This record gives sequence, C-alpha cells and structure tokens, in this order.
Amino acid sequence: MAAPLLHGLTAFIVSYALLVIASSRGVKAFYSILIMVTAFAILAGTPGVIEQSTIAFFAWRNVRAIIVLYLSLLTAGLLKEVGVLDRLLKGVSRGGCRFGGLAVPSLVGLLPMPGGALVSAIIVKDRYLKELGLGRDEAVYLNYWFRHIWVPVWPLFQSLILTAAILGVTEGLVIRYTWPASIASIVAGVVVAWFLLRGRKCRGVVNDGSWSDLAYGLWPFILIAILVMFLDVNMIISLTITLVLAALYYRPNWKNFENAVEFASRPTILGVLILSLFFKELLVRTSAPQDLLHLATTSGLHIYIVAYLVTFIAGLAAGGENFFAATAIPLLLPFIEPSTGVIAGSVLLAAYTGGYLGVMMSPVHLCLALTVEYFKARMSRSLLYSFVTVAIASILVFAYLFTAG
Repeated sequence: MAAPLLHGLTAFIVSYALLVIASSRGVKAFYSILIMVTAFAILAGTPGVIEQSTIAFFAWRNVRAIIVLYLSLLTAGLLKEVGVLDRLLKGVSRGGCRFGGLAVPSLVGLLPMPGGALVSAIIVKDRYLKELGLGRDEAVYLNYWFRHIWVPVWPLFQSLILTAAILGVTEGLVIRYTWPASIASIVAGVVVAWFLLRGRKCRGVVNDGSWSDLAYGLWPFILIAILVMFLDVNMIISLTITLVLAALYYRPNWKNFENAVEFASRPTILGVLILSLFFKELLVRTSAPQDLLHLATTSGLHIYIVAYLVTFIAGLAAGGENFFAATAIPLLLPFIEPSTGVIAGSVLLAAYTGGYLGVMMSPVHLCLALTVEYFKARMSRSLLYSFVTVAIASILVFAYLFTAG
C-alpha cells in the first residue's frame, strides 16, 4: 500500500488550516468542509484507506444520521410555517419585560436555523433598545448568548446529531453527558444579564399575549424532549411522531408543507453532514487520532483539558457548531470511545463544552456577525461579554467534572 504524503496529525492540521482560511474569507460551510476533506484525503489518505472509508460511509449509523437531520429540519420548518414561533413569543410576554428579553431568543433557539439569532434580534430590538434602554453592544450579547443556550441538549442541533452519529450512539445518550454544559451556559448568562439589566425598568410594554399562546406553541418541543431526552426513544420515531401530531393539530396547508420540505431539502445543509460523516470514516483510518492520543499522554495535561482545548480551538477558528463536531470529535475518538467500547461521558462533556464555547467566542460565527451588523454594534465589546460568560461557564463545567466526573 502506498504511503500517505503526510503523517495523520500533520495532515489534519494543514487541512484544518485550509478550512479556517476558507471560512474566514466568507466561503460557506459546505465548501469550506469540502476543501478540508479533499485536502486531508490527498495528504493523509491512500487508495485503500479512501476505498474502505467510502464503503464504511454507507453503514446504517451514517444513513440514520442523514434521516434524522432531514426530519429535524422538516420539523423545524413546519413549525415555523404554521406560526408556532409567533404564538410562543406572544406567550412569553406574560412573564414580564426583562424575562421576555431573555426568553425570546431562547425560544427562537428551539428552531435551529443558519443565522437564527437575526430572527430573534428583529423581534427584541425595540424591547432592548427602547423599552429597557440597553446599549447596542449589550443588546447583541443578550440576544446572541441566549439564542444558543440549548446547543448542548437540544436534539435538533446539527452538532448534537453529528456527535451522536460519529460516536454511533443515540442523541439521548449524548445529552445524558452534555447537559451540564447547557446548565452552566444558562447560569453564566443569567449572572451577566443580571448585571446588565439590574435597575432597569421597562417602558411602554404591552403584554397582549396569554399563557394559552405559550401552551399552543410549546407542546411539540416538550414532546420531543420527553421522547428523546427522558424516554430515550429513537430519534427517527420521535420526530415522526411529533411531525404527525403537529400536522394533525396545526392543520398546515399544502403551501406550508412545500415550504417546510424546501427548507429541509437544502443540499448544502445535508451536504455538510454527508461530508462530516465521510471525514470521520476517513480520519479514524489514518494515524491522526492515535497521534493526538500520544501527544496528549506525553504532554502531562489532564485529559479533560486536552479534550476541551482541541474542540475549543476548532470552534473558535471556524465559528460553526457543525465544524467542531465534524472535525474535532472524530480526532478525539480514542479518548471518548476507548478500546473498552464504553463512552467516556466526562471526556465527552469536556470536549462538547470546549467546542460549544469556542464557537460562542468566534468572531466568524454567522449569528454574531449578523446581529452585530443589525444592531450596528461593536464586535469587540459584544465578544467581551461573551468572554466573561464563557469563563464562568467553563469554570462551572470543570468544577462539575473534577467533583462528579
């Protein structure tokens, strides 16, 4: 068998650098990952490795991940089309102005979509700037941070679907280990928000929503949470049940269905998943994971810190939750899924936390860039608030890991 051009970890670093360069120059996620995968295949692959990876790609665990992603996008698209989000947002106004200012982006976050923070930014702009009298930088931070607090636990997020697929486990099992990251994110966000909102009184707020609006829009999300997170029902079955019941209850018209299918069928979104799964199969057949394992064991750093830093750097550099899951999680497989075949949950938590918080600190994160532009704010000031929150959340997660992990 022909030797690869570069050793595994070196090839990974070079190809990942190309991804960072491409994404920082505005190249879309699909094409950035395509550049990385192609470069890695050329540098670290051999004809035999590429052939084996291609055959392994068609395993059920990968096919299942593609089906899950499509169904999750279809569910999100249908709920968006029938106005569920609008009723939810009216309902949260009953909780008060400051509560609503945090709850609106949080609820929008239940429907993952590219640049979704811009959707909530449009809704909360007047509340932040006029009713609460916040500065533009503070408004960006609150909307941006609380839009993403569910990333470690909500099974519709691509990073969670990808992580489950790469590890060959269910989304529910991943959530059993990653939930402390979401709790830490919420606590840290509330601490910083308290300092920003304390003493502020709302001006001119009209609470025209009702609790029935909240119940009307919230039940599909509660159903998904119960099925996936608590009953560990297969994700395909859970999403199918939710879709069927939502269609029966909300009675969408044919145009709603067409728009939802169009939303779920965007080739670049599905393409990111396909490329990521192939990259995982390719990566594990090279020396890259074992190279990292050797480097980590000889560096003297604790395994939690290694896992956190590898994914944090990946998330920070590329600015997308699908990036860290697609590129760094496969590299960490020897740590997360050791030879015993048992998932090392504490290492998975450290890795997922690092990737998630790295993305939240990334200046090339699409949600941050769009909301900074929309509010005409300063990127540096908004990132300063995120940095404080990331520091608090990281301390909380590591305190949990070293006491209970």
